[in-house]
Amino acid sequence: AEGASFNFEDRIELVKRLDAFGMSYIELGWPVVSKEIFDSFKVALKSVKNANIVAFGSTSINANVNEDKNLNSIVDTGVKYACIFGKSCVEHVEVQLCITKEDNLKKIEESVGFLVGKGLTVFYDAEHYFDGFKDNKKYAVDSLISAVKGGAEKVILCDTKGGILPSEAEEIVKATRVSLDENGFDSVDLGVHFHDDSGLALGNTLACLDDINLVQGTINGTGERLGNLNFSEFLPVYAKKVKRKLKVDMKSLKEINEFAFKVAGLDVPYKRAFVGDSAFAHKGGVHINAILKGAGYEHENPEEFGNKSVILLNSLGGKSSVVELGKSFGFELDKSDLKVQNKIDELFVELRGLESKGYRVGSLKAEQFLLMNKYFGSGDVGMVEDFELDLSHGSIENAFESVKKSLGSEVEGVELDDFHLSMVVRHGGENLIRSEIFFKVGEEKFSLIGVDRNVVKSISEALKKGFEYYMNKFKSIGM
Repeated sequence: AEGASFNFEDRIELVKRLDAFGMSYIELGWPVVSKEIFDSFKVALKSVKNANIVAFGSTSINANVNEDKNLNSIVDTGVKYACIFGKSCVEHVEVQLCITKEDNLKKIEESVGFLVGKGLTVFYDAEHYFDGFKDNKKYAVDSLISAVKGGAEKVILCDTKGGILPSEAEEIVKATRVSLDENGFDSVDLGVHFHDDSGLALGNTLACLDDINLVQGTINGTGERLGNLNFSEFLPVYAKKVKRKLKVDMKSLKEINEFAFKVAGLDVPYKRAFVGDSAFAHKGGVHINAILKGAGYEHENPEEFGNKSVILLNSLGGKSSVVELGKSFGFELDKSDLKVQNKIDELFVELRGLESKGYRVGSLKAEQFLLMNKYFGSGDVGMVEDFELDLSHGSIENAFESVKKSLGSEVEGVELDDFHLSMVVRHGGENLIRSEIFFKVGEEKFSLIGVDRNVVKSISEALKKGFEYYMNKFKSIGM
């Protein structure tokens, strides 16, 4: 995917987490691409307890399959499973490979056969299969038959352009199953591989479930162009909506989804089905009021996916949302009390100002607490004096340690966990820097926000608020 990159250690850590999560197969990449990826196979094979490590590649580039570097690199990794792709669409055979249709079928059979002969179990990815089927049904099926003749255990039908509709996908998969059965290959397993260019990867996969037993995707949908089938969407739908059995640790889904984004160097989107921070976050006053009275607005229990219900502290939520949040922080507020009403109004004025600047504090518990404590608590316990950071010769990590040292034993229990800087583009052309600093106290994590045109002031604000939250929330209650 554009912008995504893994280093060696992160690649292995993600493998371990996918294995513990319960994935059946983990495709680690092209071993021929780089020494780092090749070396990662040896470590990954020793790291997994249940999952099968799969090496990826293509059909032979060399006229002699025995001398093909791509295929031999797969064998040299020591894996027991390989997944190679080949052409199932006449256009790509003739225009990209510049060979005859017959030579391509031979290449598929020989490439699979080479790997099978080396003792590997082989899956064949039929690239551009759905487009190829619509253009030339017989040739597309013949490409699968060639793979099966070579010894492929599974053949995976790929919508490589991501443009197929669910009704078409279902029809083509069923027709393919019939064609294979008629040709005496009724024992071969079918799988699917959908790209999400039309936003239909999930719908296409669900449409084909009755005729397949293998699904390819990525844990967070990250992939070429707009990505692949998103397992963080598919797995909950498969288990909860379609009601099929799965042996995965669904409660760790949110955690592994976010880890995969972060180690790839990608921002974690708020709006993600089942696992996103916004998936079960409630902002509208009508929604919040109904939830507080016991009426449901959630289609599933968020805790089953490692997520949680969130009442957003926002200027549209009404006084009930403030009262309810107050309870979660130990503030017992009487909505009928005039003083409480006035303070809530003051809080909303400040909150609207924060929202307009791009703070997005509504779902952040630490930000919620500081605001609630300011208006309904002591407001000044553990306040941290303003300070000026000097980042000219250091990093955010150094700045954190410098501030922590200056505050002494009062903050010895807090650690820096992560940080994220982004641009807030406002109407009228004024751009601001939004700093989100992530802190850790034992196993508990929290984050605070700073926003300013000056990046140093933005970071300073987030750090200051982080230490204030710790001193108020943790130290004041004896943790």
